Amino acid sequence: MSSRSITSHAEVGALQPDKLTLARAYYSRGIAYDKKGEYDRAIADFTKAIQLKPDDANIYYNRGIAYYAKGNFISAIEDLNKAIQLKPNYAIAHNSRGMAYYAKGNFARAIEDFTKVIELNPNYAYAYNNRGGAYRSEGNYARAIEDCTRAIKLNPNYAEPYSNRGAAYREKGLIDRAIADYDKAIQLKPDLVEAHYNRGRAYGEKGDYDRAIVDYTTAIEIKPKLVEAYNNRGNAYTKTGEYARAIEDYNRAIQRKPDLAESYASRGEAWLHLSEWERAKFDLTTARDMGVNIITSFHNDYASVPDFERIIGIKLPADIAAMLTPQQ
Repeated sequence: MSSRSITSHAEVGALQPDKLTLARAYYSRGIAYDKKGEYDRAIADFTKAIQLKPDDANIYYNRGIAYYAKGNFISAIEDLNKAIQLKPNYAIAHNSRGMAYYAKGNFARAIEDFTKVIELNPNYAYAYNNRGGAYRSEGNYARAIEDCTRAIKLNPNYAEPYSNRGAAYREKGLIDRAIADYDKAIQLKPDLVEAHYNRGRAYGEKGDYDRAIVDYTTAIEIKPKLVEAYNNRGNAYTKTGEYARAIEDYNRAIQRKPDLAESYASRGEAWLHLSEWERAKFDLTTARDMGVNIITSFHNDYASVPDFERIIGIKLPADIAAMLTPQQ
């Protein structure tokens, strides 16, 4: 909707029509603002519409969606509660409330809402995919796979359940099946960032670091603020021995999320390979102070300090060696 149409709704308000007409005008302008991504203005207009017509479930629903888009999940749930109170079988309101509960980490409540949507509309593929995601986050991978498979049967061209099912397969250790699902998701929706990112993780777990780097790079191109992709690409570069490039990625991750402790630990280990002892000590100390068990992290990659020294052909300074050696 154009800015001209938004102005026309404002002009309607200036004529002081009856409450119902004015409520519709605010509601329509709120929808227009929402489509433009101007969520604060949308919320303001929906609020005025509610004041004029407080029994309209659709207005509460749309204000709830605007709050959700802003990341205000508590207010979103409050509005969606009201929409459902006014219209108990409002399927998309249950679905949206489920998404808000999911975003808050309340997976059980999310599953309840997605289940209600399925009861109201058994052929709604989106609800099966969403419930599958909630089951996966709870660690119930079998039910996640079942729901995503159902979503795919209902809509074979729906990319997200392939990606979602792939994530469940990866968690179960079925890496090849996960990659096959990510491939299909990307074929259907080439800009699906989570499919590229998670396929990168799967390739990394297979030891195919070059392909992992390609996928992480694509994920970053699609979503430059995806901190985890920088960190994980840094890990892949470390595995290929490209320590300078790894450090560049850890820098980017830390710039975007200064409290990302694992990036400090990984960057510290990368500095060790370059014999940058002071930088290594600083990063390892920072990671330790942020709660990382740097000894365990180091020993996930190397059997011992002597093993590391043998591999890189350089002896660590005594103070750093002591930091990375378990206490007897």
